[in-house]
Amino acid sequence: MKSMPPVCPVSEMASSAFKPRSLGQSIVRDIALLSILTLAASCLQAQERVGVPPAARNTKPTFTLRVQKNVVVVRAVVRDSQGRTIGGLRKDDFRVTDNGKLQEISSFAVETAPSAASPAEPSAASHPAGTGSEQGSSALPPLRYLAFYFDDLNSSFDSMVRSREAAEKFIAGLALTERIAIFTSSGSQSLDFTDDRQKLDEMFSKLQPVKRLNPEAGCPQISDYLASQIVNLEDPDAYRIVRDEAINDCQLDPHSVTDALLRMQAEAAYSVYVMQARADLENLDDVIERIALMPGERQIMFVSDGFMPLDLRDRVERVVDHALRARVIVSALDGSGLAVRLRESDASRHYAPSADLMGIYRISDENRESEATGTLAEIAEGTGGQFFHNNNDLLDGLRRTLAPPEFTYALTFSPQKLKYNGAFHTVKVSLVSGHGLAVQARKGYFAPKEQESPEVLAREQIHDAVFNNYEPIQDLPLTMNAEARKAAGESEEISVRALLDVHNLPFGQRGERSVDDVAFTVALFDREGKFVSGSQQSRSLALTKATLADLEKSGLRFHAHVWVKTGPYTVRVVVRESQGGEMAALSEAVEVPL
Repeated sequence: MKSMPPVCPVSEMASSAFKPRSLGQSIVRDIALLSILTLAASCLQAQERVGVPPAARNTKPTFTLRVQKNVVVVRAVVRDSQGRTIGGLRKDDFRVTDNGKLQEISSFAVETAPSAASPAEPSAASHPAGTGSEQGSSALPPLRYLAFYFDDLNSSFDSMVRSREAAEKFIAGLALTERIAIFTSSGSQSLDFTDDRQKLDEMFSKLQPVKRLNPEAGCPQISDYLASQIVNLEDPDAYRIVRDEAINDCQLDPHSVTDALLRMQAEAAYSVYVMQARADLENLDDVIERIALMPGERQIMFVSDGFMPLDLRDRVERVVDHALRARVIVSALDGSGLAVRLRESDASRHYAPSADLMGIYRISDENRESEATGTLAEIAEGTGGQFFHNNNDLLDGLRRTLAPPEFTYALTFSPQKLKYNGAFHTVKVSLVSGHGLAVQARKGYFAPKEQESPEVLAREQIHDAVFNNYEPIQDLPLTMNAEARKAAGESEEISVRALLDVHNLPFGQRGERSVDDVAFTVALFDREGKFVSGSQQSRSLALTKATLADLEKSGLRFHAHVWVKTGPYTVRVVVRESQGGEMAALSEAVEVPL
């Protein structure tokens, strides 16, 4: 009797190790993740020993979503003057420029938001016809993944309380098929995706601002805007504001308040602001990476009072690029709402500037607010999300911004003669005939610093198709069947069979033989949409005319076994051929009974 093979809940281990980086803790996280991936590889190798065909080549999930660098992905939302999304547009209606040069749109697709059907009823796309399923009653769960990302480094206590209370009320009205996660920019609190409302409520109650490094705690209070104006521009008005506070609010000796002293204080504050901005963006990027592994509709709600990216503006664009390629929508909400920003009306301040300086103060505060909230707007609008601000009804803001756009246009283009120098390229998306319509799209991208090999790109495309969502990919004719059954002994297994029609394979020629390489990947996800296990097989085809004729009649067959515990699962099968890079992917739900 065979011994029971190990069950490898890799995603649960990855989830427990995944926490947004605390300041100074990124190395620890990287080591932990590397350990998980090593364990994942050993689990998959163990499965190969007990039953997967020797020709199969097992792979581990990389947990890193990287895709072809010379294809720029742009998701555009078109709205009228009332903010309503516009559908029915075609490829020829759009115009895309890269650094002012007109680009050819290489692919175009219209993405429609899921219908408002009952949460218990999955859409037809969830279980496509022609999959060869023998379990017609088994339907894929209509999962939706929402990650709340609270900026506890740059939010006040009042706005954090209002935001978390609105989020609790919002979640209370969601369907049970929703999976929610909570992360923070400081990394001090995190809860991975769950439908346990009690755990979510407990986590919300723990959220509060983190002020371990607060550059405004001293006197004078130097904002990120003032620090930037002094450090980068030697702005005389910024010096005047800080000097005025130092003398009249901090009661410092006017003779000691020199420009050198003020610049030193501004540089110290600036360094901390850069550190906090880096934590904000790196942890947001980690959250995108985490949610990109969930196979369903995926959104992030970025809750913040706003912050300036300072020297890290390129990182903002890289976050947008990551989200676009992972098909993750990031929306943003200004938790401060319609706040009173006049210094003379701010009861928390003990000092009001003189009348002759009040105008300079107001301009500085307005500029700071515009740039700080502009960061949130740039991330949201660049990824296809929305930015809610200047409104105290935060619950309504969550409802409005988290409703995905009814129509989204996915465009790609390949820049010609692209230089691999890491330079920023400005992208503009417009309509040939706008007629008052507004186009929301990313503002640009950074060129890669090096070109990736075809082998790396192939692995990344397969990974993207596995973890992207449950939607079918139908470049190639593929059918599949997944069923649960008892294996040897007391173990349970899911048997996966797939059949690829080879008529449409773009074979190359090597002498008189038709050649192509076909990679068959199977991945298993649990009821939460978390990766459990997976394997990959490769077939190198070099067919004579007679063998090709036989294979066209029978099809190319694949078979894999996955050992599991009892419970509901989703099986994702992805096939990719190497000659033309064409792919097929199907998903099927399977219940492993007790």
